[in-house]
Amino acid sequence: MRPTILIIFISIVMSNLKAEIIRPTEKAIIEICYSKTVNRDTTRDDYMVTSPMILRIGDHGTMFFPKMTMNNDSLNYYNRELAIQVVIDALTKGLPVSSVLGHEHEYLFRNINKQETMVYQAVGDEAFYYIENTECPNWIIGEEMREINGMNCIEAHCSFHGREWTAWFAPEIPIKEGPWKLFGLLGLVIEAHDANCHYKFEVTGIRTENLAQVGIFIYDKLYPEKLNSRKDYLCRIYSLRIKGDFMKRVSSMTGNNVIHTNTDPYDFEETDYPHN
Repeated sequence: MRPTILIIFISIVMSNLKAEIIRPTEKAIIEICYSKTVNRDTTRDDYMVTSPMILRIGDHGTMFFPKMTMNNDSLNYYNRELAIQVVIDALTKGLPVSSVLGHEHEYLFRNINKQETMVYQAVGDEAFYYIENTECPNWIIGEEMREINGMNCIEAHCSFHGREWTAWFAPEIPIKEGPWKLFGLLGLVIEAHDANCHYKFEVTGIRTENLAQVGIFIYDKLYPEKLNSRKDYLCRIYSLRIKGDFMKRVSSMTGNNVIHTNTDPYDFEETDYPHN
């Protein structure tokens, strides 16, 4: 896509700010910074993309979100013109859009009291979410121990929604939380990866002071559509991101005849959905 057309498209998408879901509920008690590394081309070993992620924890809820996307979404909400200009400046410097918008776009908001999880994502001019009963992985504690970042960690394994996961948790941080949906161990998950290392989470920092609120924070371009189930959500993301339906719409909007050739042969953390 030519830079000028991409700038026009992004300006259109980012200017459609109509609604939001902003529901702070409590002050966070701790915030964990993770790096999330994804193999975006499983036919190669060198196409790894790393993104900063945040796990914010309160007494009654948690939220796990991509730091760059949250920063951009909130800037777009409070100062749309500046947000568009930031993207334009990056493009004119020859930088990829991901240098501003990031690679990750999924948000998870978990209500501990209700045992419900809300999962939200926006792709271009679409936004959608689903709510499910929170499912804790069925962990099997291993016998191995190792030191990670100066902490003594214990190995654990689980099979969860299509992938086999290995996690290392630190009992010295007695918080039963972790990145994404990998929680429920007797200590904070410090590191986790699936069996093929297509996905890997690693703690990069821990904060306990000057923390923001926990709740639902969606600075949306339009009011998101509610989907019926997790599998409906995964099918929609598959259609847009991997099959290329989103890029086909970009082509239609811009007249740039973009052809999507599925150059990202990868799958999501959860693989147990119809791939059609």
